[in-house]
Amino acid sequence: TKQMGFTLEECRSIVLSHPSIMSAGVKSSLIPKLNFLEKEMMIPKKSLRRIIMRSPRILSYSLDKNLRMKIIGFFIMRLHMEQKQIQRLLESYPKILDYSFDNTLIPMMVYFDSELGINSIQLRSIVLKFPRVVTHALTKMQYLVDYLRFDIGLDSDQLRRCMQQAPQILGLDTDNNLKGKVEFIRSRFELTDDELIKVIYKMPTLLNLNVESNLGPKADFLQECFEGDLIPLKKAIILQPALLGYSLNKRIQPRIEKMMKFGV
Repeated sequence: TKQMGFTLEECRSIVLSHPSIMSAGVKSSLIPKLNFLEKEMMIPKKSLRRIIMRSPRILSYSLDKNLRMKIIGFFIMRLHMEQKQIQRLLESYPKILDYSFDNTLIPMMVYFDSELGINSIQLRSIVLKFPRVVTHALTKMQYLVDYLRFDIGLDSDQLRRCMQQAPQILGLDTDNNLKGKVEFIRSRFELTDDELIKVIYKMPTLLNLNVESNLGPKADFLQECFEGDLIPLKKAIILQPALLGYSLNKRIQPRIEKMMKFGV
């Protein structure tokens, strides 16, 4: 409490969410872990307090066999993360340290390298953008990647770009989510296979958007703007898929209305 400045209420919350912390020695266990995170990893105390509040389990990890091994052995030595990136990663998803070094982190790195040609620096970017990538089984990701590669027809370079630009795709359910979005984009704008690939390659983040609440209303509005003429709308989407990525209320509608006002 004294070292980190936790209030009694915060301490109570930590203990209730992870009671085993009470069995840890203060001088032999807790203080060395806090010193490692704060002084060696240079995580500011304010940030470290937030991390611990979100995932008190961190205080029960082995210092050498868990914290050092994962933070230094994997994130720093293998993914070449800097101090600020470590801090950002733990702030956004501290539970990433729950996952096994040997059974999750290393196999994930091997898969991305051998199957997708994604190197350690590129994987670092993916992990920072989407830390929860570690929560998804490799078999699930392989199935999704195979769909994009063999069913849609993305080549290796296009696939790598999609993973780097929109890694959250890896968390989608292929059959119950991703396929529906792809088919919506294909059928709504009557895209050929090559045109579909071009749209996905240019704007992979579209695959993270919900059809009913996002893509559908935008498509409806844009079609109205083109007076129901699909041909010019299709050309516009192929040329600039980002049209479907913009906010409908904050960007698309205001700009279209302004253009119409000035007769553009």
